[in-house]
Amino acid sequence: LGETRRSAAWALSRIPLAAPSVALRGRLMDAALHDPESRVRAWLIRAVAPFVPDPSLFATLANDDAMEVRLAAVRAMAKHGCDGAALTERLGDVDAGVRMEALTSAATCPGVDVAPLREALAQGGAAERAAALRSLKERKALPAALAEFQTEAWPLAVRIASVESMDERPRLLRIALRNADPRLRSAAAGVILGGDEPPRANEIVELLAAADF
Repeated sequence: LGETRRSAAWALSRIPLAAPSVALRGRLMDAALHDPESRVRAWLIRAVAPFVPDPSLFATLANDDAMEVRLAAVRAMAKHGCDGAALTERLGDVDAGVRMEALTSAATCPGVDVAPLREALAQGGAAERAAALRSLKERKALPAALAEFQTEAWPLAVRIASVESMDERPRLLRIALRNADPRLRSAAAGVILGGDEPPRANEIVELLAAADF
């Protein structure tokens, strides 16, 4: 029976649901809270999240004992209603995957405390530090200019994240053409050519002179 419930919950999490009736929504929310299988709860959170009338449900689920449920709740908060206090708490989660998701989601959750983000930037693993930098940039709460994070004192992941977070086109072009590290040159070129702002013809022409080694 457990396998049947898991398969049904997985299917619900994958198909685009029309807005469920109040009765069906209540049934799904109750199962997301109380099903004995943690994977079932996680998949049901994903399925019902767009239709939850009170996002405080996600904050409750973010304290679940099961890692996969906490992870699903953090993802739901990021898309469908963020609780700053609950997400701040997950920045210190014992599971690395939940911490990473919380660090990433903090970019769009104004209620999250920036102090643990700065702590993660200073002391976390390389991937966590990069995620913290991106969120702090979005929150306009970086402790220093982005260029300060492009020195070799920082892990490569942080240096690349700092380049990818830049929006100053002339500086990006200088990095793409002149930086000593080809990985940073490539990151800068990627922002220019594939970022939100379309590349300009003169930028593309200048990139033709780049040293690809």
